[in-house]
Amino acid sequence: MASEKYIKIEELKVIKNTPDAVFEGMKAVSGWRSGKMVTEQEYDATEQKFLNAPIGGGDKNV
Repeated sequence: MASEKYIKIEELKVIKNTPDAVFEGMKAVSGWRSGKMVTEQEYDATEQKFLNAPIGGGDKNV
């Protein structure tokens, strides 16, 4: 099994051109802290969950 590449979330933010507000929201709901390392797939999934969550935090499983 090939190992997945882990990248700092701040680097993925730049690579993916994630807006600041979205990035900070992703960090807040996921419990991520600066310097966290994730796979690109995990980052993308977290971003989509955040962007598709209802406004007002109706879905606590984001």
